[in-house]
Amino acid sequence: MLLCFLIINEKARMFQLKRNLAESQLSNSIITGLQIKCSCFALRFLLPRIMQACDYKKQFFSLILLATFIGAFLSTSVQASQTEVKEQVKVQNPQKMVEKSTVDSSEKVSSTYSKKQLFKGKVLKVLLDYESSLSDGQKQREQLLKIKLSDGRMIETINSVPPTLAYQIILKKGDRIVITEDDGAFFIEGYYRENICWILLGVFVLLILWVGGRKGVLAFTSLAIKISILLFVFIPVIKAGFSPIWAATIFCVVSTFLTISLVSGLNYKTVSACFGTVAGVLIAGLIGTWAVNAAKLSGLLEPEMESLHYQFPLIKITEMISAGVLIGSLGASMDVGISVASALYEVYIAAPHKKMKELFEIGMNVGQDVMGTMVNTLILAYAGSSLSTIILITQIDPSFLMNMELVVKELILSVVGSIGLILTIPLTALLSSYFYPKLQVKEG
Repeated sequence: MLLCFLIINEKARMFQLKRNLAESQLSNSIITGLQIKCSCFALRFLLPRIMQACDYKKQFFSLILLATFIGAFLSTSVQASQTEVKEQVKVQNPQKMVEKSTVDSSEKVSSTYSKKQLFKGKVLKVLLDYESSLSDGQKQREQLLKIKLSDGRMIETINSVPPTLAYQIILKKGDRIVITEDDGAFFIEGYYRENICWILLGVFVLLILWVGGRKGVLAFTSLAIKISILLFVFIPVIKAGFSPIWAATIFCVVSTFLTISLVSGLNYKTVSACFGTVAGVLIAGLIGTWAVNAAKLSGLLEPEMESLHYQFPLIKITEMISAGVLIGSLGASMDVGISVASALYEVYIAAPHKKMKELFEIGMNVGQDVMGTMVNTLILAYAGSSLSTIILITQIDPSFLMNMELVVKELILSVVGSIGLILTIPLTALLSSYFYPKLQVKEG
């Protein structure tokens, strides 16, 4: 009798949870539907009117406001869907909540770390520098340091130097460090590097503005908008379980049109470069997706990917490789696309009598010259980011190299990205040679 009562009670509780979940899903669906309708209204009615604006500055600021409006709507939809998915998992699979202990513990660790107070500090003096013996017989170096914190306090704390080279921080007088305080205890987190980052960013921005002038301002603005989309739209939708491939595809399309239209204006040259670049990158993405699936890459070989999998189980790790192919090849492909489109535009303005076939051949010749350097740029960029890995794999038997997941992954990233760059050339040349003869050459 007691058992029957407990079963009925549990069934009633689950029914109530499912009912609450259904109500929340209904409300979220209504809100999401309204958001989508508003976004469609903005794209359908506002975008044509923005494009008809004569003033280029009005077009520019209106496009930014429109993108911000739609991005805010999409981000709230993502947060609602992410909450809905979590509640559904709790209701449908309560027994699996025990299996997520590692995820919960990692979240607790991150939340605990966020509660720590972070300070900048400067080492005033090394009071002691000695070695202590560990239980396994290894030696561990320890330093007793006198440190001045950014809030003016003077403290003394111990810096334990672990045997692992990757985590060793050996300090000396004058070093600037990052230190955290937790319940009166101080922990040295690492060197203070923020000032170096700001100096490099400042030099980068000044050079863009100095060399690029007005177009440099527009290029930097488009870069800032793309980074904002990446951080506040792209990453949240992936964490919510949306396909990284589709997210990367949308990001590439938006980034391409935004960057080229801001820098080069809204004209046939921009349309040709944008569609040529997008088509080349999407074909490269399809090839990359096929290669990743055919090679059966797990994507979990790197420690940070495994940690990402445990902290955000909704993320499709395997698709992250294909998404990386799309985003990695985008910059070089945009460079090639706008170079071919701009060169053909100048040729047609100087010789408007040229036919489509002649323009296409000229575009291919320009693209071939650009391709030689840009492919090298892309390959060397991937090689430079994986230089330590390349040094290590040179010690491995060559017969095993092409079967190692790490090597195959880097090969796919570099080769497929180069394929997208190469395909951008004929596609942009074809579109430019088709559109430009439709232009009416105007003076001024």
